[in-house]
Amino acid sequence: MPDIFISYSSQHRDLTRTLAGHIEAHFGAGSVWWDQAGLCGGDRFSPEITRALDEAKAVVVVWTQGAVASDWVYAEAVRAANQRKVVTVRDADLDPGLIPLSFNVFHTCLAHDIPAVLEGIAKRLAGEASPLPSALPGQGFRGFLLDPKQEKLPAWAVSKGPACLLLAKHRLVPFDDIHGLRAEFVHWAVGAPAHAQGAPVLGRLVHAPAGLGKTRALIEIADELTRTHGWLAGFVPRDVRARELSEGALERLILGGCDASGLMLIVDYAESRQDDVVWLADRLVRRAETITRPARLVLLSRGSGVWWRELLHKTQSSQYLCGLGGEAYDEIEIPEEIAVQDRRSLFEASVKAFLPYRSALAPDASEPGPPSDHLRQMLATEADYDRPLAVQIAALLHVAGVDAAEDLCGMASLLDKILGLEYQHWDKTLKILERPNWQAAIKHGVAQVTLVGHTAGAPAAEALIERDPLFRSARDIDVPRVRHALSLIFPGDNDGLVGLEPDLIGEHHVADVATDALVDACLDWAGNDREQRQHILTVLNRATRAEHGSKAGRAAARLDRLVRTQAAKLGGDLVKVALETPGRLLDLCPALEAQLNSLDEPALAAIDAELPLQSLTLRELSLSVAALRADLARKSAAAADAAADVPADVRENVLNHLAARVNMLGIRLSNLGRREEALAASQEAVAIRRRLAERSPDAFLPDLATSLGAQGQTLAQAERHTDAAGAFHEGLAIIAPFVERHAQAFGDLARDLGREYNATCEKAGIAPDTALLERVGRALGRRSGHQ
Repeated sequence: MPDIFISYSSQHRDLTRTLAGHIEAHFGAGSVWWDQAGLCGGDRFSPEITRALDEAKAVVVVWTQGAVASDWVYAEAVRAANQRKVVTVRDADLDPGLIPLSFNVFHTCLAHDIPAVLEGIAKRLAGEASPLPSALPGQGFRGFLLDPKQEKLPAWAVSKGPACLLLAKHRLVPFDDIHGLRAEFVHWAVGAPAHAQGAPVLGRLVHAPAGLGKTRALIEIADELTRTHGWLAGFVPRDVRARELSEGALERLILGGCDASGLMLIVDYAESRQDDVVWLADRLVRRAETITRPARLVLLSRGSGVWWRELLHKTQSSQYLCGLGGEAYDEIEIPEEIAVQDRRSLFEASVKAFLPYRSALAPDASEPGPPSDHLRQMLATEADYDRPLAVQIAALLHVAGVDAAEDLCGMASLLDKILGLEYQHWDKTLKILERPNWQAAIKHGVAQVTLVGHTAGAPAAEALIERDPLFRSARDIDVPRVRHALSLIFPGDNDGLVGLEPDLIGEHHVADVATDALVDACLDWAGNDREQRQHILTVLNRATRAEHGSKAGRAAARLDRLVRTQAAKLGGDLVKVALETPGRLLDLCPALEAQLNSLDEPALAAIDAELPLQSLTLRELSLSVAALRADLARKSAAAADAAADVPADVRENVLNHLAARVNMLGIRLSNLGRREEALAASQEAVAIRRRLAERSPDAFLPDLATSLGAQGQTLAQAERHTDAAGAFHEGLAIIAPFVERHAQAFGDLARDLGREYNATCEKAGIAPDTALLERVGRALGRRSGHQ
């Protein structure tokens, strides 16, 4: 086979033909293999192509507009990169920012720069390996789609600030498996737990407050599985599904695109990434149908509250992965308990790890001696030192010549002291002590970027900074200079900025510095980007936690004002964050309920969309929203009836909307135990949709089936099981022909109705309609076969 393989998009065959001609002219006739025939999509990655790619000594990947949109080019590039023989080439017309991660870390030649292309190929032919696009040597595919969260601390990194030494990804302090998580997890992954009966896919939740070391533990677990057991293990990046190319590659990876012994996917901040969790769980369940190699899904969170129960309720895949039988699910809460000897050992190991950076932390400080008796006593007795982060902060302060035990104690005091060290570093690095207003400007800027998470480039960073009212009065400061100063301590990609980490320290800074005006400035910058707005609210809500001491009250006051003044714009975001993130925001939701009467239908709909369907959490708010939306829908329906010129289809849609709102009102009433009112609402919804279905069967019969399902649930909760079975049976009979014609669209509804029908028949002691169940089952079976 030829020594040189060219991977390209057939949309740019002429460019590739020209390039191949130059390569052959230099390396000899027959030295290049490329798909000149333009095989059809189904033939791609045929044995011939795979053999040519694997036997080549150099693989030239030609990135063009067509190539960056091609899963096949991406797959070939991944394969070549893992074999360390890739040469990347870019069409001059292609924006380099479009090259998919992580290929943008390679040196890329322009396609018309023939000498540079030939030089790159010559290096591969001579045996010089291309670098892996990964933070760790030998990690291959892991570096493309999974983040190992390991990054050696660069020599210059400490110039960013002392807090960066505490980041888990740098692994400065040797890992001490205080709670035995690593051994247990490796056994869970590699072994076959009794409860799973050898199940190839399993999932679990690991939760703990900030600073207890859950991320560091999973970094070490993933590393051991990768290095020792031949697994592919790492963290799923937050934006991996937003990138079309990467999503396709990640799906192929999960469903069989690697030959690793096992697969572990870790989702950090799982409470705010529920869509990602559902997507991953669904594909892991599909994987188990054809692959026996083990796969594990690990969710990391600060708590297992409402979000976890709702996630399990709404997705069968998560129930399947995490179920232990009955209503029990696999979750681990890391205990806030560290033995005194382990605390002392961690403190000593941390001091030793931080000592090489002493001169950068505190140039004038003398060599640290042993900890004071007071600090020893506190390490042994204070509950706050049950957090590994607290022990490491105390050690870092000790190295810098600051006694963590002096004056005050507790986690909030430790956070105050480490921030004091940070502030000193900013003052010295940026030389701002003699410059009026600059200290406040830098603190405000850090708080802003910590609230929003990061900015993608200098223009976005400056647009964020300039919204702070501080700059309206501080005429001696201009925004570009502030952005440049911030980039020296918190540099991001493309001259953008990143927030202060670790998270707990960044949140403490926000709690201390953020004003109402600054929070409004960040929300104004976020605009209509709901994910960005929710990030801001999430940081504020985390800053209300008890570990932030008196500063938590300041963050709570910021949120309370938003609840009382911006419910129309932020209502849905506030509810979502309250349910997902531990903090005081959930306690502020009654204040949100007081604002409901002033909200219009879109604002109420945004809140309703985030409220749990079945959970009793926020049940009073849920009922109030449902009742208001039902009243508004009644008024719209009455107005449509009174108007003579409303088209028939518009009138039908208005009535169907009313039925949906009354349906939801019935569910909310049933959740509160108000059965008779709930049944009356569900009967009203069914009656409306019966009339609509008589006029337009194809349009409204599925909606009627949905309302019958809601009616059945209400009857079942009232223990009228025979009547409930009748409602579910009717709904299932209505939806059956729709499932047969459009299984993808109606399969989930049919499964829910069938499951409820079987359950209520059993409770009522009546025989189910097996012919109907088999008919629906056949349709669902065909659906599975087509997927």
